[in-house]
Order: sequence, then structure tokens, then C-alpha cells
Amino acid sequence: MDLTTGSPTRTVRLDLRATLQQLQIIKVAAARQGKSASDFILESACEKAERSLSERTGFVLDSKQWAQFMEALDRPPRVIPKIRKLFAKPPVATSR
Repeated sequence: MDLTTGSPTRTVRLDLRATLQQLQIIKVAAARQGKSASDFILESACEKAERSLSERTGFVLDSKQWAQFMEALDRPPRVIPKIRKLFAKPPVATSR
């Protein structure tokens, strides 16, 4: 889910307040990348949001929950007929 690329029409307005120093550094950095301040801010914010969301992968379990989790991992996988049928088909990219 890369929200920082592509050029869909922007239809939502996002307002924020900044200090003069913050605006100046953003404008300088944006100019050095050949971007507008709006593009620079939006791309930077989306990259930060994606990184923040992707880093939220850890979880904490007590000893009982950990034992149940490990037991589930050690069990053989269930056979799901619809999944087996799906993977028996050639990939879409090679079937055309």
C-alpha cells in the first residue's frame, strides 16, 4: 500500500499550522528535491505513517497465551479445499 506515488486527483484539503522556521526548512528541503512544499509534506507524512503502521507488529503474551500460541504453530496446517483448489490453478499472470 504505497500512498506516496501515483497522481490521483486530490479532493480533500488538509490544513495545519507551523512556525516560520518549520515552514522555511520544509520549503528548502522541498525545493532541493524539486517538489512543492505541499507535495513534500504529504509524501513525508504518508511515508512516516506507513512506517509507523508497519512497525506495529509486536505483541505481548502471558505464559499461558504463549503456550497456546506455540501449540497452534506446532500443529499441522488445516487442509482447506477451496484454498487447495485456488493454488492448483495457474497464476493469472501466466494463464493469459
